[in-house]
Amino acid sequence: MHTYTRIYIIGIFEFNSCNKNKSTENTAFKQQLKMNCFFTRCEVINMLEKELEKKLRTAVKAIGGLALKFVSPGMAGVPDRMVLLPNGRIYFSELKRHGEKLRPLQQKRKQQLEMLGFKVYCIDSASSLEGFLREVGL
Repeated sequence: MHTYTRIYIIGIFEFNSCNKNKSTENTAFKQQLKMNCFFTRCEVINMLEKELEKKLRTAVKAIGGLALKFVSPGMAGVPDRMVLLPNGRIYFSELKRHGEKLRPLQQKRKQQLEMLGFKVYCIDSASSLEGFLREVGL
């Protein structure tokens, strides 16, 4: 398991130039710098979630199951994955960054699915993934 670091921009870069022609270049450079930092931050933070998702898919596939991306047009807040296991077992999983909680709408959808008899898991770390796999018998 890899450990990733969150990257934050904690300063504003100022570029002073006496030449007015370079001011446009400096503005473009500042915008590019901000954009690069933004995308680097998102990629680094979300990588762990993607890694958990890949491990989930791999473990489920190894026993002949499917971990399908669950998208429901017209119904926001549904879990990320629908896990289909042999013998008709169905589970739902919401993958989150470490320590992140379900949003209120996601919590509502979780309760709705549980009222119908389905189990819904929030997976935010390697240990919670291992707990899920143990509980469903993988």
